[in-house]
Amino acid sequence: MLACRTSPRRLSAASWRAGFRTSAASPASKRATPPRPIPKPKPQVSKPPKPTPKPRPYPIPSYSPSPSPPPPPPPPTNKKLITPSLAGSLALAVVFGYFVSVSVIPRSPTQDGDEPLVDPLTSGGGDRAGTCCAVPTGRPTSLAGISAAQFDRELDYEESKTGVTKLREKLAGRAVGHVLEVAVGTGRNFNLYNWESLAGASTAKNESTPAKGGKKKDASLPEAEGEMFSFTGLDIAKDMLDVASTKLTKNILPALPSTTPLSTPPTVSVLRNDADEVTAGAISFLPNDAIRLVKTNALSYLPPPPGPPSTQKYDTVIQTFGLCSVSDPRAVLSNLASVLKPETGRIILLEHGRGTWGVVNWWLDKHAPEHFRKYGCWWNRDLEGIVREAAGGKSVISGGGKKGAVPGLEVVKIERPGYQGGTVLWIELKVVE
Repeated sequence: MLACRTSPRRLSAASWRAGFRTSAASPASKRATPPRPIPKPKPQVSKPPKPTPKPRPYPIPSYSPSPSPPPPPPPPTNKKLITPSLAGSLALAVVFGYFVSVSVIPRSPTQDGDEPLVDPLTSGGGDRAGTCCAVPTGRPTSLAGISAAQFDRELDYEESKTGVTKLREKLAGRAVGHVLEVAVGTGRNFNLYNWESLAGASTAKNESTPAKGGKKKDASLPEAEGEMFSFTGLDIAKDMLDVASTKLTKNILPALPSTTPLSTPPTVSVLRNDADEVTAGAISFLPNDAIRLVKTNALSYLPPPPGPPSTQKYDTVIQTFGLCSVSDPRAVLSNLASVLKPETGRIILLEHGRGTWGVVNWWLDKHAPEHFRKYGCWWNRDLEGIVREAAGGKSVISGGGKKGAVPGLEVVKIERPGYQGGTVLWIELKVVE
């Protein structure tokens, strides 16, 4: 046990000798190893301050709640004061119209170079009517530069936008029995008539027609059947009738039932009134003259309806925009009344003339000469006054004109449908015995 114990003195000597040998073998180890330096703490670098944002060109609204309560809402405004009234719109229209009339529309040329073109009915007649005044003939003067077909096409858009086409449809729906259309022109109403009722028309239908169930209907009351027995279209202009004839042969007749007897080619005849020594040319498209066009003047001669002497009066007489285009409207009304069946017959006129608004009448008067030269009519005539005076009323035509009532002529109704400032008139007349 003593050999295994090591004295402290011997252990230290052994350790010393071992360290000496190590230092002798490595001379560099004689130098003492310097102590490891203690790392210094890194100095704290302060971050640069954030740049101040540049002010915006507009103020930023503050969304902080306001300590004071919001103000009460303003009282409701009167909408009638904000919405433009009819009077205001009309005033703008007048200003715009005046600007157009001054800057765009040329000055009304004169007929003789000294006096303006005026209507003989409003000029007082007399000697001036033959020198300064233009007398309508029923033929549009604008056809001097364009064809009748082009004139007809130009009216399509205007009439569809102003509501005239719908009035024509209503007018054509009233055509029953023996129908006479005066101033038929280019046949603008042809596409609106009920032509199927004329298929197989014959003179036997003029007296009475068996209805469904074996009963007979009185031909004197065509409204009971709602169909036409015959159609006669009348006009003074040949080229206008040529367009109407083309519409019949290309559009109307081919649409009739295949069993409809046609006059191929259409027959041409001459109608003569021996009393007045007036002749008129007629072209017939169906046997027994069920559909025919007649070239004549409404101021002189109106042919009777086709058929036996018992049917020498028309059930319906129609005219669209015709009284504005004739030299003597009262004479035309007298002629129409002479061929109308008393009591049950009706004269239905679709016309345009003076309206109910003063500013509109001022516009019509200002541009009446330009309109007459283009369309051949005076659109500023007081047609309601003319008709009522012809029917024995107390209305007097503005500015003069012929006076006197047509025997038996009575006004059924005169309406202004509301189109174009009250210038369009729907007139219904009848004849009493």
